[in-house]
Order: sequence, then C-alpha cells, then structure tokens
Amino acid sequence: MDKRTYNKLYWERMPPEKKAEYHRTYYQRHKGERKSYSTEYYLQNREKILGYTKKWAGKPEVRIRAMAHKKKYRQNIRMRCIDHYSGGTMECACCPEKIYEFLTIDHINGGGTRHKKIHNAFLYGWLIKNNFPEGFRVLCMNCNFAIGMYGLCAHHDGSLLVKEKAIIGK
Repeated sequence: MDKRTYNKLYWERMPPEKKAEYHRTYYQRHKGERKSYSTEYYLQNREKILGYTKKWAGKPEVRIRAMAHKKKYRQNIRMRCIDHYSGGTMECACCPEKIYEFLTIDHINGGGTRHKKIHNAFLYGWLIKNNFPEGFRVLCMNCNFAIGMYGLCAHHDGSLLVKEKAIIGK
C-alpha cells in the first residue's frame, strides 16, 4: 500500500473530534496566509463573485431560507439574553409574568433610546458580544412600557390611573 492510500484510509477512519481538532489547529497556524489569499482572490475575481452572489441571492427559495435562518438565530440570541438576565427563571423582575413572548430586556437606569442611537444595533446581539454587561434586567412589555412612560410600574406602586388623577388633581 502506498503512502497516499494509507493516509486516505487513516483520515477516513479518524474520529470526527480528532478531525475537527486538526482543522482548528491548521486554521490557527495558517490564518494569515488564508486571509491574504482570500483577499487577493476576491480582488482579482470581484465581478465574477458579485455576479454569482447576485444570481444566488435573488432566488426566492434562498431568500426564504435565509430569512428563516435569521429569525431562528435572533430568537436563539434573545432566549440566551433573557435566560441570563432573569437568572434562569424566565420571569419579569417586576411582576410574575412568565410568558416568554411578553418578556423583554430593560435598561435599569433608562437610556434605551440613547443606547440604540449610539450603537445602532440589535440589543440582544450587542449584549452577548459585550459579555452580558451590568445595567440590564428582564421585564414584561407592560412593566417596561409603564416604567418608560410614567417612571413607575403599577405592580409596585399601585394603580397608575389613581396616581395620575392625584397628580393632575381630577
């Protein structure tokens, strides 16, 4: 048996974990070479690559599949953030709401609009990218809206309508 045949058989019988480790270490060792080659190839074949991409991305089935993948990806990221900031309880920090679809992330000290203007990003992705920084909590949409609009939530401070009437004097 020649060396090439032996290597092929060895590779085919290698456990998947060992193959993955080999690929990881190879990639790390040759990262710079691969990047420069990819960049050079792209610059030389830009029009051809853009043509393939445009043709491929224009197909309806590709767009539908990409949209489904993006939706699943965003839902997964959202789930991770809510799980982290709720301490694994998946519950509003203000009231006993546990329905996942009603939960959202809240800036504890306000500033959500300012944060969105500065970072112009998907909040949940930003949280993961920045290793879940402090200053955020899980609230249900009702509590989040009430705190944002009125500065307080009816679950802790009584009815907002009663307080509003007392402030206005009606």
